[in-house]
Amino acid sequence: MNFSGQIHKNARVATNIQANGLAGTVSILDAWIGLDFIDEAHLWVGQLLIPVDRANKAGPFFSIPWNFFPGLFVVGGTRVIVTPLEGSSGRGTGGVLWGDLLGGKLKYWLGAFLDPTSNLAAHPLYSGRATYSILGKERGGFGQAACFYGASEGDVLSLSAGGQYRKEGSVGPAPAMGAAPTDDFAEVNADLFGEFKLGGEAFVNGEIDYYHYSGDFNPAKDQFSVMAAYASPVIGWGQIQPMLRYQFATGDSGGPDARTEAAIDAQVGYIIRQQRFRVIANYQYMKLKNQPGTTEDVTGNKIQIAVQAQFF
Repeated sequence: MNFSGQIHKNARVATNIQANGLAGTVSILDAWIGLDFIDEAHLWVGQLLIPVDRANKAGPFFSIPWNFFPGLFVVGGTRVIVTPLEGSSGRGTGGVLWGDLLGGKLKYWLGAFLDPTSNLAAHPLYSGRATYSILGKERGGFGQAACFYGASEGDVLSLSAGGQYRKEGSVGPAPAMGAAPTDDFAEVNADLFGEFKLGGEAFVNGEIDYYHYSGDFNPAKDQFSVMAAYASPVIGWGQIQPMLRYQFATGDSGGPDARTEAAIDAQVGYIIRQQRFRVIANYQYMKLKNQPGTTEDVTGNKIQIAVQAQFF
């Protein structure tokens, strides 16, 4: 549920509320006030998305993979989360200075956020991102797409980079007595994204992402993912969209004892009116190697059937 409004020609507010019917919970997703000075400079303050990578800027409802977030390696009770620092649903409490430059060819976001556990004594998280469109341009505004579903003005090819830093943000397991050990956390990432029209409303997408993490207690040092998708011309009410994605993460330089995680997603969807309504079947294979506490590789297979409907 969304409540938003323009309270001044240079100021707006928004609140988004999410509900979980199975858990019986209701929570505030976004609550911010935005000061819009000029296209090149906006300042938004409150609870809002943390700018760092394309996945978090786009969100689950505007991404092609149903398992939209790269870096989530989960098999049963074994969980390895290799992502930038983010609060619940990718949000944080803080402020972001952002803008569209060069007629929208260049976009930037610079943010600072409080600790998500509300520990005011903790060091702030600094997070930023920039995107330059080599071909065409992405839509203006605070958000960012992971697929335009053929609705962009033309072909798009963009190169982006992001990064984060938090002093003592890399936290190790707590000992039986005393505080958990810490190290400074830093992360840099880059992605190359493209969408190209083929005629008859058909289009292809591609995205390559790389992340590097520093800090003694991070679950991985390097992470890589590549995704490719194709949407057919309109067949009946919508389009058929197959997709493949491969992900890989490693904990050190890649020696024989390195802890590694890999995942493959093979998906086919039927999309109607872009992402507003889609039915998806997804198969995921995951392999976790050299995990702590086991001498065997941890592998898993998962099949998902999903339906998404949006009204706006």
